[in-house]
Amino acid sequence: MRRLILLLLLGGPMILWAQEAAPAEGQTAPAGGQAAPAEGSEAPAPGGEVIDTTEDIVAEAEYKIDDAVKPIVDVQLRPFEPLDSFIVRRERGLEKRLPPGVEKELAEVVKLYNNFLKRPVYPVMIHDKIVLELGKFPKPDEWQIIIYNSAGLKVKTFEGRGGLPKRLEWDGFSDKGKPVIKPGEKFTYRVILRRRSGARRKEVRELPEIVGFFTKTDKGDHMVFLSLDAVFQPGRAVLQPDGEERIVEMLNFVKDYYKGKGPVDVYVYSKGTFLWEDRSKVIKALILKNAPIDPEKLHIKRGYFGQGAKYERIEVRFRE
Repeated sequence: MRRLILLLLLGGPMILWAQEAAPAEGQTAPAGGQAAPAEGSEAPAPGGEVIDTTEDIVAEAEYKIDDAVKPIVDVQLRPFEPLDSFIVRRERGLEKRLPPGVEKELAEVVKLYNNFLKRPVYPVMIHDKIVLELGKFPKPDEWQIIIYNSAGLKVKTFEGRGGLPKRLEWDGFSDKGKPVIKPGEKFTYRVILRRRSGARRKEVRELPEIVGFFTKTDKGDHMVFLSLDAVFQPGRAVLQPDGEERIVEMLNFVKDYYKGKGPVDVYVYSKGTFLWEDRSKVIKALILKNAPIDPEKLHIKRGYFGQGAKYERIEVRFRE
């Protein structure tokens, strides 16, 4: 009896210790005699510290996906807005919203790959004014500069007192306020100097050949002229190496002023019916490719030479 009581007193703690130390089914006892932590409990670190496995590390991104839409929504291009206007007015807004890596690529796409925007063309063959380089003359009391067309008719007169300016700019309009410039036409001008003593001096000079020109009137009429020799090979409907660039140069003026409402009339002055038809098809395709003009508002017409100088040319006319 005494032996039974002694066994009970000594065996109870041993059984409890064995249950606590025994690994669960399917588990192995950890090395070193330490008990494995139960599922969901915190395991002690080697130094005795507790590691919180439920801690979430969250960092806010500097650039969110939603922000990528903002430049497109806030900074929109109008169809006929010139590229230089877009750069000046809107570039800062893009810089603030676009990450540096995106801005460079977007600028490249806008400047180089969008045919509907105004594009740089070099060399420039279409001008909106004619510069007369006069140089140095003896100082007169009065002076006159008279411009004549290829038929010898006086179209424009400049005059003044005192020293003659070194250069003058002519907008291509006659004294009556009408545009008189046509591509390929030859113009001459006469410099007349007068002194009170009665002495006079005259000098005749020739203006360089005018390949292309742009004019606009106070009533909102716009015209762009260009010699067909700059677009097509002589007598053919085959483009010159930079023929498309010359059409793009014409369209740059259209993109500056045309609002997309009225018609755009294109007059093609070309000798021969078949040649006119073939060239007109090429011109129409190039215009629709390089400018967002409604095809229903684009009208290709045949220009008749009539009397006077007969130059093969293309004219684009529209209202602002």
